[in-house]
Amino acid sequence: PDHLFRLVKRLEPDLLWTAGWIDPLYNEVAGKVRKKLHIPVVASSDTQWRGGMQWFNVLISRFRHRRWFSHLFVSGEPQVTYARKLGFHQEQILMHNLSADVDLFSGINLKKAENEYPRRLVFIGRFSKEKGLLYLLEAWKTIPDRQNWKLVLIGNGPDYAKLKGYPDVEIKDFMPQEELAEELEKAGAFILPSVTEPWALVIHEAACAGLPILASDCCGAVSCFVKDGENGFLFKPANKRSIRKAIERFIRLPELQWIQMGRRSRELSERITPSKVADCILTVLK
Repeated sequence: PDHLFRLVKRLEPDLLWTAGWIDPLYNEVAGKVRKKLHIPVVASSDTQWRGGMQWFNVLISRFRHRRWFSHLFVSGEPQVTYARKLGFHQEQILMHNLSADVDLFSGINLKKAENEYPRRLVFIGRFSKEKGLLYLLEAWKTIPDRQNWKLVLIGNGPDYAKLKGYPDVEIKDFMPQEELAEELEKAGAFILPSVTEPWALVIHEAACAGLPILASDCCGAVSCFVKDGENGFLFKPANKRSIRKAIERFIRLPELQWIQMGRRSRELSERITPSKVADCILTVLK
């Protein structure tokens, strides 16, 4: 840690920002910086309060987390509970450390014409167990009338082979953000059926794109970007019945309501932007 501390000292920063506390070496340097350089040391956190082993961190935080860091920069409200339990006061908790590329995804045209509305329900993410895709697909295949909607899965991962053979499902490989923006422009709604999801930046991207959003209520980002019944619907994670109910409720709505939902998503997306993230971190220096 000495060489890292010397590097920080040589750079003479006004503030040190770390990605979290998973790396013991960085934690040691952070503590040393706080003690010897007397500058703010901020740690990012997208971890929601779950209890269990987290109680250990709560018990030892006065000797570790609160010595290493002056502030926690959290993703949103679901992370605040954990930060408070670790002993950080309100003025030490900074909000919204993650932002989508708002300029890129907000450049997508909002859907306006009812008779041209694209009936494509899109998922973007890793094809892995925690994303809950098998629950989604099992729910999807039991919907007797999908109202001409197609489910589009974009990504890759260990569960790829398990996703094949379902009706009205298209699978695409993961792609660069510019191409993802094109896919969202062709989409009619976004869905994220995660079983566990600390935040999910992709929900912000979908909101910027002006899409109605269907998501499991465990996703941290829904606290900011999904108002149940206004711009989408929430469902219970790992619950095929709940997922099916949300999808059916959405696809049976009038097309005009889909358009209104998309507009509301675009409005909600403006709650976090890269410039707002930067402004928030800079408040520590005032």
